[in-house]
Amino acid sequence: MVRIATPSLTACALLAICACSETPAPVPPGHVPPSGQDAGSRACGLNYSHNYQSGGVNGYGTPTSAKTLDELRALGVRSLTLMTFAWMSSLTDAQLHWRTDSAAGESFARVRKATAAAHKRGMTVLLKPHVWVSKGAWQADLAPDTDKGGWSAWFADYEKFLLLHATLAAEIKAEGLVIGTELRSATRAHPEKWRAMIKKVRAIYSGTLLYGAEFDGVEGVAFWDALDAIGVHMYAPLTKSDDPTQAELNAEASKWLRRFEALSARLGKPLVLSEAGFVNYAGTLKAPYTWASQAGVSVATPKGDLHQTMGYRALLQTFGRSPAVTRIYWWKWFSDPASREEGPVGYWPRGKPALKELRAACDPG
Repeated sequence: MVRIATPSLTACALLAICACSETPAPVPPGHVPPSGQDAGSRACGLNYSHNYQSGGVNGYGTPTSAKTLDELRALGVRSLTLMTFAWMSSLTDAQLHWRTDSAAGESFARVRKATAAAHKRGMTVLLKPHVWVSKGAWQADLAPDTDKGGWSAWFADYEKFLLLHATLAAEIKAEGLVIGTELRSATRAHPEKWRAMIKKVRAIYSGTLLYGAEFDGVEGVAFWDALDAIGVHMYAPLTKSDDPTQAELNAEASKWLRRFEALSARLGKPLVLSEAGFVNYAGTLKAPYTWASQAGVSVATPKGDLHQTMGYRALLQTFGRSPAVTRIYWWKWFSDPASREEGPVGYWPRGKPALKELRAACDPG
């Protein structure tokens, strides 16, 4: 998810938002995220996070994770992303590091088990590999040093990483594969390399392909036409006010929706919110991309819980009702209910008032 964001909307771009057609884009046939396109199923996806603590004993593929999936199915969750990671030492490095057999991490064996468990419960799976940079630097700002091989070396490594996931996606019968998340500098530097990789992925995997773009960088992706869906990480600011009304939040969310719907209609591609969410602290509606640790907040408050809830409501009442949006994957839900990764203030809606909004939108069936 977004760690550092620098919204770059110009006055012209804001005018363009207002000028967009309000007619929702049609959902084209073919490669769209899986069946069940009613409003409930569209809104009921989650980014499902492996719990790595204590050696991953309660991570993907464990009995604890299976119980968590039962909880999610009872909630009405229809779709999950399963995430894996490649690691980089810095933004200027050109080498990626990953282990498909990591004992504590999201190994391929664990992903296989987690996928089987999700499918058994009637949930679809979107395989979503990430690049994680040391010390929390944002992967959108990658700038591989030419002395280390530059972009050529980086793309050579990334292609190996992606094709391994294409093979895994085909093996586990994942309904979709995200070819990249928030890699703005990489997508803009060499779009032709992405097209070449997409072609190679399609030779291995026949399911839905999408890319997860930063909310303010969606129009800058030059290869949407080669994919099946437009992935958006929806952490856009919804207000500048400390005490916004729900109507104000919904109006701002609608502006973003119209902007993305216009792109969807122009390209004939559906929209997927491959990430969306809010932290339960009072500033989250101004900057949903800001972690609690970045904001220096560690104690939950009634106002923070309220603002997280209002953020969920705003997206559910706008994006959640758009025929152009085939799925919303909320950020995020841990495989272990006792996870210590976020503490009382974070994106995880479990045990927070915001969960009522998600529960109301889902139909357990």
